[in-house]
This record gives sequence, C-alpha cells and structure tokens, in this order.
Amino acid sequence: MHRTAQPYCSLIAFAAAMLVSPYLPAQAVLSGSVRDSLTGRTFANALVELVPTDRPWLAGFSARTDSAGKFVIPDVTPGRYHFGFQHPRLDSLGMDPVLRTLEVTGSRRRMMADLALPTPRTFARTLCGDLGENSGALVGRVIDARDGNAAPRGTVRVRWGELNISKRFVGITQQQREGVVSASGRFVVCNVPTDTPIDVRATVADGSGTPAPLSSGTIELAFGYDAAVHHRDLFVGPETRVLVPSPTPTDAAPEPFMARRGQGRLTALARSDDGRAIPGARIIVTDAAIEVVADSSGRARLAHLPLGSYMVDMLALGYMPMRQSVDVSAVQDATVEFSTARRVPTLAEVTVRDRQTDPTGFWKRRASGTGYFVDANQIRLWGAPSLASALAMAPVLRGNLQSRGNCAPTVFVDALRFDNAPFAQMLSGLDIGGVEVYGNPADVPPQFSNAGRRPSGSVLCATIVVWTKAYVY
Repeated sequence: MHRTAQPYCSLIAFAAAMLVSPYLPAQAVLSGSVRDSLTGRTFANALVELVPTDRPWLAGFSARTDSAGKFVIPDVTPGRYHFGFQHPRLDSLGMDPVLRTLEVTGSRRRMMADLALPTPRTFARTLCGDLGENSGALVGRVIDARDGNAAPRGTVRVRWGELNISKRFVGITQQQREGVVSASGRFVVCNVPTDTPIDVRATVADGSGTPAPLSSGTIELAFGYDAAVHHRDLFVGPETRVLVPSPTPTDAAPEPFMARRGQGRLTALARSDDGRAIPGARIIVTDAAIEVVADSSGRARLAHLPLGSYMVDMLALGYMPMRQSVDVSAVQDATVEFSTARRVPTLAEVTVRDRQTDPTGFWKRRASGTGYFVDANQIRLWGAPSLASALAMAPVLRGNLQSRGNCAPTVFVDALRFDNAPFAQMLSGLDIGGVEVYGNPADVPPQFSNAGRRPSGSVLCATIVVWTKAYVY
C-alpha cells in the first residue's frame, strides 16, 4: 500500500501545480543605479526601496547599492510602487527621501530604473526661488567640532569682491550674503555668485550656556563649472585666544598678538605631482598664526590648532603654492594632502637688456622666477587695461585685493609707498608698464621690504609694486 501511495500523491501534487502556475504572477528583476546630480558621482550604500502604493504599511522590497552605486532587487511581484532611496547625504542637504512611482508589469521579466537627486538648478530654485544670472545656493550643516553634533542658532556669512568698471571708478567692491542656521544646524545662503571664489565663515551660539560664540575660520570656496548648488559642512569651535609672538616680526623684538589656539591636531603631507616628497615645504594655518616645516618625507604635524574649519597653505621653493580647507575636530585628527606641480621660471620671449633699459630691475627680478609679474603687453591682451585686471590672476591675492592673511597689501607706485590711498583708481591701465606681487615676505626685494611695519600676525601679507611706463617699457 505504501509503495503505490507515494507515486500517486506525487502525481496529484504535480497536476495541482500545473493547474495553479498559470495564475501565479510572473516576478521581475529590477536593477539600476543611484546618482548624486549635484556632484555627478554615484551613491554607494544607499538604501533603495519599493513600497506598494495601495499598502504602504507593508515592507515591500529593498536593496543596497554597491560601491559603484548600482543595485539589483530580485523577485518583484507586479504592481504599482513608491520607488525611492535613502542616504545620509539627503539628511546633510535637508532633503526628504527622493520618491517616484514605478509600475511593475508581469510582461517584463527584467526592468531597469535609475534614481537621482534633482538637478542642481532645480534644487537651487526649490530652496531659493528665482536666481539671478551666475548665482546659486550654498547649503550645508554647521557642526560642533567638539563632539560632532549639530550646532544651531547662528549665521553663515558669505563675502566676495565684485569688479566695478566705469568712467570714474575702477576697483573692487565688497559684497555679502547671510544665511540663518536652523535648529537642526542646516543653512542655506541664496544668490551667491558661482563665477568667483567666495569667503565663508560660520558663527553660532555655544550650547553649553557660555556667552562666547563658536565660530569657524574663513574658508575659501568655489562653485564648479555650471553648478547652481555647492554643499559644504562647516565646523565651529570655541574662540580661545592666547598671546603669542608675531611669526613675521619686522624688527629685533617680536611683537606679540592674540591668536586662536585649541586642542586640534593636523597632519599635512606635501607631494609633487609625480608622487615625490617635498621636504622643507612650509605648512601654514593663517587663522592660528602657526607655521611648520615638512620633514624629509614631506610630512608636517601641527598641534594646538583651534577647532573648526580653516584654510591651510603650502609653500615650497620651486613649486606652485596651494591652499586647501580642512576640518579640525576633537573627534579625530585632521589630515590634508597637497599634490603640486613644479614651477619652472619661463619668459614669454627671450630679450637681452642692458642696465640702461632696465633701470628699475623689473626684468631682472622677473627672470629670477620669484613673485608674480605682469607687463604692459599682457595687460593689453587681457582686455580693458586696468590695475584690477593686472592683479586679477595673482594667486596670492583674494578677489577684494586683500592678502590671504586677511590684511591690506603694502603698495608701491614707482618705488614710492602709498598708505591708505585709492591707488587702484589713480592709475589708468594704459599708463601701467609692469606689476610685481610678492605673497611671501621672504621673497620681497630689499628695497621694498623695510619701508614700513606689517600688521601683527600677518603671515601672508602681500607686497604690490606698480611701475608706470616712464620706468618700465
């Protein structure tokens, strides 16, 4: 009896399966990718979800993206779904999960569907409404560098310089925008220029109850090409200041001044673009007035840095100068890597001049490769001749003609020093024969280095030397 019953039961089960299978819905395999439209990169480890629209309380289907931002969800039954993803980047931007509706049909065994953030222009208009030409939105969070938590109740200030040219005035005017830091630490600053570098600084109240605010350093940012949104989180720390000697004394006795200090630490690595170490490179944090020289491996360690976001400069003889922003926190030590190209002094043309045709030494100093030089021919080729256009490309100056040390440069016109004078408006571009700019005080020629005192604590105060065509031709 048992031997005949087993084949009989199997036959019944097989027949029942054949009768039912035509009525089971065919399952599909869904694949695709998740992309960050603001940066052009993909999202790794994003959670992709399918939730039935008519039964959103059900778990639905889900999968994680791989390192390339791709995902695969097998065995999806036909139906209408809410299709979206979650990622920490959305929380950083203050965005809700990105959702779309997806129809899965039984006629297709394989389906492909991608997810992405809104385009930068759409996202910027959602945050700010209508934007002007070459304008965008700066977004991010303000983070307490002491514990990594959100830092609410404050402002984010954005500044930049605009070049104004008219019949009576040629110069740089300072512009400013502010954004409010919300209770969750998020901020949005609208109508920020996307075609020029901007200076950004955050200041918030100290949540511990002390009256002193928390602040970041001033960092320099630039929007990418044709980008309407720039995302940057800002770290803030206590405004602790101590009395330290000036790093660039102008006389025998160093002049002390108040500088920011803290418990932050930074490791910097200076490399050439071919991977070789740059021993002796100078690593400078201007906001803290701290400078360290890299060792034989190109590595430098800086201690007692204030907590927050700051700019770090790298200067090395024979290499292009570089700057990067860095976030110094108490949670972990900060690191920054510089990869720079060699600077080979070259002349636009080979010209032989005797002393009588180079009375100022302009051409001789230019041939040495130290400093930034512009002559009358270059100014004329760049467009409307002006001193502002001659200085626009100087790497050691900000857009507002300030040095990177946030101090006014020392200015000479035909070897005469100008103090508190509107020199940019006094000269016509057609009268300029040459311009010299020195960002490093050690590179300034002796005849221009001892003509006055520099502001205390100004590590990178620049010197600008302007010659009219009566002296340089």
